[in-house]
Amino acid sequence: MDMPVMAVPAIIENVSDTRINFFSFDKIADLGKVTPIIKETWDAQTLSNIRQGKVIVPDDVINKSLTMFLESEQPKQVTALTVQSFEDQRLKITANTKKNGRVVLVCKVEQFEHDKNHSVMKMKVVDKKLLDEPVLSWIFSKVSLAMVSKVAGHINAPEGVEVKLRGNEVTVDFHKALYDSQFGKLEILGYKPLDALVIHSLTPQKDSVELSADLDLPERVKNMLQNVVE
Repeated sequence: MDMPVMAVPAIIENVSDTRINFFSFDKIADLGKVTPIIKETWDAQTLSNIRQGKVIVPDDVINKSLTMFLESEQPKQVTALTVQSFEDQRLKITANTKKNGRVVLVCKVEQFEHDKNHSVMKMKVVDKKLLDEPVLSWIFSKVSLAMVSKVAGHINAPEGVEVKLRGNEVTVDFHKALYDSQFGKLEILGYKPLDALVIHSLTPQKDSVELSADLDLPERVKNMLQNVVE
């Protein structure tokens, strides 16, 4: 994919006597190679919102991503997974499982952070049900997730994701999974966008979640990225 023409002025600057003082044409070629990955990760509006410090992600966008993720997972212990956000800062997670049918967890998000050193989400499960097994559901609702895990077996997390249970508290470390992805390996003009992305919190609200975020990059690199995704 060709690099958008408007990105060129943001890359080539301080030109004098036909010499480029900071960037080289080799780096322009490199940018052309990574442009598709950038566009696949961020659209223009999302990047602009990150720069302004707040990103609203609708539930349907999250659920489409979850569907795509499940399609690539083998073996399929979970056949469908959806998230519904509420105004009281809670998430309702519904999973269709081969073993237990529909499992519903209502969670309160206590922590969601990402920077170059860690990526973690911590939730407290405040309600849980097995919709297709009423008798077992009552027992399931009274026993902690940690105890359920000991009896029924540990959660099989995706590669690069570590899940820890303590009572009804779930801590998900997804740092390795992020950095093993194409975007995690991406480097632009000496900067790694995933290193520069800082997420301070995630707040559920009706039908969407709000991310408080920053992009720790020089302004000229931010402008270049914006031009790429426009």
